[in-house]
Amino acid sequence: MLDLYRHFQLHTQLAPSICRLDESGSLLLFDEQHKAAAQIWSGRKIVECKVYLGSDSKRLKETNLEAHETYRQMGFYSSELMAKYADIFGEDWNDYTQVAGVKSEAGFVEYLVATKRISTTKAKKEVERAIHHRILNDPTNRLREFTSEKTRSREHPLTYNRIQKTIFRDFLSLIPNSAEFDGADDLRGSEERNLVRLMSIIADEGLKGKWDPERNNAAHRRTERIFSAGSVRAWVRVVRGVLNTDLQLWKISPDEADRIFYRNLDEEQFTWIARFVHRIFSHSVWDTPDTADLDISKALTKDDDTTAMNVLKERGLTLEWVLENPTA
Repeated sequence: MLDLYRHFQLHTQLAPSICRLDESGSLLLFDEQHKAAAQIWSGRKIVECKVYLGSDSKRLKETNLEAHETYRQMGFYSSELMAKYADIFGEDWNDYTQVAGVKSEAGFVEYLVATKRISTTKAKKEVERAIHHRILNDPTNRLREFTSEKTRSREHPLTYNRIQKTIFRDFLSLIPNSAEFDGADDLRGSEERNLVRLMSIIADEGLKGKWDPERNNAAHRRTERIFSAGSVRAWVRVVRGVLNTDLQLWKISPDEADRIFYRNLDEEQFTWIARFVHRIFSHSVWDTPDTADLDISKALTKDDDTTAMNVLKERGLTLEWVLENPTA
């Protein structure tokens, strides 16, 4: 209740339908669109709404985001939240750049906490979602084709939520970091490009020419196993372990294992990464028939960090096996 009290100190209540009048004189409806549309389609000539004149558009965006996340009756899809956070991030970052001093992600979070009176957690989330948005919406990211903006479907084996729980969780370094923006130690841009490359490799090796729900052939059913909820959690962790070992990050410092892609990587290194991913996807576990004693398909769908990993280990898909002969 205290959070709600603080919210209403800064933000309007989103009721009834809400509009703003823009510079051109157009009336823009930004909340309750579905209810307004339903009334119009049912024959209503007049729709009740609240109109803001000369409004702060950024404040209204924040209000809409808060109302549909923290205080929601119906939440946004994860992809919608990501896009809205990224939009607000851009405006907040422009304001932050006008403040004197060294700029960094950590400094930006402190700025948001101080100026917007939000929690550190919410400020970090704004930065995190903006980074996710840049990676997922990079035009060269070939995994985009197989990622749904809403829920998993026949056409899309992955969702933003699934990628957030696996690839981003296991491969993105600490957010926020304290490196000076665009300074010699700021490798966030390299990390984002590296993750785009990794995700494209995953698409090339695991999905392109294989994911075909219409034919539903053996290759497609095999791919369904690989990209089921538990499987993705498991093999992403195998990839993480393989790369930590292959890049020998422990020789640099103990912290480097948590920032695998926060560095510049060359083409030869990406060639090896592609070989490792190919070897993981070529393992026989993905073809092993289900039996009365072990329903592998069912085990691999369990959305936790242990069930699928145990199946892979029992069937020999381990870090050591991948490193034995990555060209196989």
